[in-house]
Amino acid sequence: MLTVVCVVTLLLCVHYLQLRSQVIHQNETIAEMESALSRLKAENDAYADEAQASLDMETVKETALNELGLHYATESQIRYYNADDESYVRQYENVP
Repeated sequence: MLTVVCVVTLLLCVHYLQLRSQVIHQNETIAEMESALSRLKAENDAYADEAQASLDMETVKETALNELGLHYATESQIRYYNADDESYVRQYENVP
């Protein structure tokens, strides 16, 4: 009986050590992935900052006006709408 209990205890210990090893390995994998995620976030932020810095609104305005032929809206093209309450408006078709 004592031998059976010892063998079962030994098997349980081996199984526990295997599970513990898996948990340690998974924690290391999680740490590596978190590190990669933070690195990718930093790279993404750097690219976003670079893209934002390269966006010059004055250049966009000049390109729209000079190269694309766009122009500012005239007063006759602007329609104003006064809402009586504080709700929002959904426009499903052109407003006359």
